[in-house]
Amino acid sequence: MKKNSKQEKAINIAFDDVLNNIHSNFLSNNFLCFDNFDGSPFMNIVSNKAQWLREPYYNSVVMAVICKRGWAKLKIGLEELIFHENQIFVLLPGKVFKLFEMSSDIECSFVSIEESFLNFGSQTREAFYLKQLFTNNYCFDMSDSVINEVLSIYSLIKQKVKDNASAYQEQIVRHYCHILFYIIFDYLGNQSCRCEKTTRQNDIYIHFMKLVEENGKTNRKIAFYADKLCLTPKYLSTVINQASGKSAGEWIDEYIIFEAQALLKSTDMTISQIGDRLNFATSSHFGRFFKKNTGLTPKKYREKK
Repeated sequence: MKKNSKQEKAINIAFDDVLNNIHSNFLSNNFLCFDNFDGSPFMNIVSNKAQWLREPYYNSVVMAVICKRGWAKLKIGLEELIFHENQIFVLLPGKVFKLFEMSSDIECSFVSIEESFLNFGSQTREAFYLKQLFTNNYCFDMSDSVINEVLSIYSLIKQKVKDNASAYQEQIVRHYCHILFYIIFDYLGNQSCRCEKTTRQNDIYIHFMKLVEENGKTNRKIAFYADKLCLTPKYLSTVINQASGKSAGEWIDEYIIFEAQALLKSTDMTISQIGDRLNFATSSHFGRFFKKNTGLTPKKYREKK
């Protein structure tokens, strides 16, 4: 993973921003789909949000993207990755997301779903698996046959979204979405035994990063993570530094700042509420921490254009 010391500000791409620009591919104000980032209405939307390729935003929907050609460089939380041809990218609500750059020939099919629309109902096992699988994993390599199968379902979804005469339009689209995720679950389940082995050091690093994303909003002490991993704080710090070139404390601070920046720019929460959410004793404590790491107070950062 590359270091990224540059401080970032966040924008919020709201569901309504997309709905207002796409009139044929949305349903009930909580589902939409379209093709091709390059030249699509979505690119017009984000270009109007100013400096899209340099700013993160706070995701509030279930997002699924199928890459048919090209590539994009992304950052989700603390993880940087490359999304490319024959991959499926899935992002759940609550993640801070940033697009660094993308190839000029990129072609993708994009589905954005309000979590309530995707509701699996009594199928709690599937709902749990959705969250378990995609909470800390985002890009998945797929075989040509699976990509084609997924694109076939996506094509059916697009057709049905446009079929306003259907009495059961919403129900059919919802079940098509379930089928799409079942296909992904089935393929990834069959591939799970083929995962590459990692060294003990990398294994600790991977688990540490996941723990920071799961607990970083409320726990900033290295001892907390060391205890979770059954290690001493000193040994954990040494391993993380050797694996990434950054200390455990630096990763924890970076995650908190990334979250704070997104909340400041993407929500109407007060600075005091954001400090509370990130488990700071007082808003003054949060302000000092934020200024130490960014050079700006939370107020000035929020006001900065």
